[in-house]
Amino acid sequence: MPLSAIPRIEAHANLVLVDVVVTHRGRHVKGLSAGDFQVYDNGRLQPITVFEEHTAETPIAANGAGVEPRLPPGVYSDRPKYPETGVATVLLLDALNTPVTDQLFVRKQLVKLLSRIPQGAPLAIFALGTQLRMVQGFDANTNALVRAMRSRKMVRASMVRRPEYQASLEHESQDIIELGATQSGLQALRQFEADQMSSRADLRVKITLEALNGLAAYLRLVPGRKNLIWVSGSFPFAFYRDDTLEAPLEPEREYAADIAWTAALMSAARVAVYPVNADGLDGLPSTSAMESSSDASNVMNNNALKALANGGKARNGMSLTSSTTGGATPGTFAEPSMAEADLKFMEQKQSELESMQALAQDTGGQVFTGTNDIGSAVAEAMRAGADYYTVGYVPEFRRHDESFHRLKVKMMNGDHADYRSGYYADTSAVDPHAGHVQMAAAILDDGPPVSDLRFEVKMDRVDRSARVAGKGLGGEPWQVEYSIPVQQVDFERAAGGSRTAKLEMVAVAYDANGRNLKFADERAEVRLPAKFYQREAHGAMPIQQKIVVPKGTVQVRVVVHDLQDGKIGATQIPVLRTGG
Repeated sequence: MPLSAIPRIEAHANLVLVDVVVTHRGRHVKGLSAGDFQVYDNGRLQPITVFEEHTAETPIAANGAGVEPRLPPGVYSDRPKYPETGVATVLLLDALNTPVTDQLFVRKQLVKLLSRIPQGAPLAIFALGTQLRMVQGFDANTNALVRAMRSRKMVRASMVRRPEYQASLEHESQDIIELGATQSGLQALRQFEADQMSSRADLRVKITLEALNGLAAYLRLVPGRKNLIWVSGSFPFAFYRDDTLEAPLEPEREYAADIAWTAALMSAARVAVYPVNADGLDGLPSTSAMESSSDASNVMNNNALKALANGGKARNGMSLTSSTTGGATPGTFAEPSMAEADLKFMEQKQSELESMQALAQDTGGQVFTGTNDIGSAVAEAMRAGADYYTVGYVPEFRRHDESFHRLKVKMMNGDHADYRSGYYADTSAVDPHAGHVQMAAAILDDGPPVSDLRFEVKMDRVDRSARVAGKGLGGEPWQVEYSIPVQQVDFERAAGGSRTAKLEMVAVAYDANGRNLKFADERAEVRLPAKFYQREAHGAMPIQQKIVVPKGTVQVRVVVHDLQDGKIGATQIPVLRTGG
């Protein structure tokens, strides 16, 4: 199965940790012991060797994270910023899959929510447009979180059409027939539109899964359980078969395998996904079209026609309700095309809901849908994953393979338990093209730190009298100074005991809107004699790189890539003022 936009993950499961949220009638259950749990791996009862209880107040030290040293002024690192407690919450605002009008509504509600959450609850904010952006790293300051929610980093790019769009298409189809178009011509038009929607769905799925995989790679470096609250108006992981088309299988897509792999990466990183449906209680296409319709009663009767035609049920079993379920006068129904639009919309929503539930269940999260109070839904999602237990055991493997191991947690007192559905014994398989994809993701503006290869970096202006290639071409020269620990790099042994490493350094300057201004890419081969390598094994290598930066205020994304083992480190120098 191909992987996309993720660093290599090696998860030979010598110790399996399962995070379990235990509730009784919706309330968290605290104070349990290991004897209250039974864990089954592929149906076999496992002896519990690790047991911990965590709450929102559990210090991060309980998860084994040491205190990171303070860096000197002007020095930056790709070390991930950990929260101060054992529960890390990440808020992902999905603009790509949410109509712009819904985005504005959601952001207003979330600003209110973030204004009143208690201090000391660390939260990170990400935004998804055509790429993933880190808007705010883990922070417990509510003022900083509110500023982040209102910042320009909160993208609004959307690829989702609202329900009334499909309704208008069906109206246009009816108009085309009345103008004398043939059924074959209309069918060709509908097939073309279905193919276009399918292509858009493919692109949305690719971007969305790459973003989720990238988040999993970032969050696996943060100790303990992580709760990913994903606020989205649409979950583009299902595209159903339309038997009314000439080629119904052409636009149909199946993403189950890709979703399962993303869920596996999330599970390996101990990330529980909490999808929050941001379209709330959106009406059917016919209802959405009422504002532009000259005869609202026809629209409502159209729902009645659909309900009657299907015996009050859609083909997928979802109930269809209407205030006019019978007794209408003949001739007052809207054209059947509107009924078909409503039916397609309901089927699509049902498929999306099933995808949301599958991803949540596989990772130990929950789905929140069917409400316009998005702020309360997000708050409930935050509470739902705040308290949990970690149960660990050592499985008896005959060999490490890529087979899926299904987990079952049984509570002896009958309480309800949410946990990940399973894990892969070995997820080290890597797509041969993954290195290129990883680099493309690592250099993205406002992306999260990538910390497979740790390093420190600072930038200084180059002496104006120095000769620098590109000097005077619309900018000023700066020097990027990397400090890369020798132990972080893969040195190959050469003749005589000397060691050789091959590194790639990338520096990209972005403006405040994320536009790529300058790009510098250099490769270096480092040769260390045997004695020097042994003496400096615990030291760091200084490597310098030049980049001509345009005048103004820019951000610089820096990446170090070990070309021999594929490890990548990336971080962002947040604000660099040039030009005096």
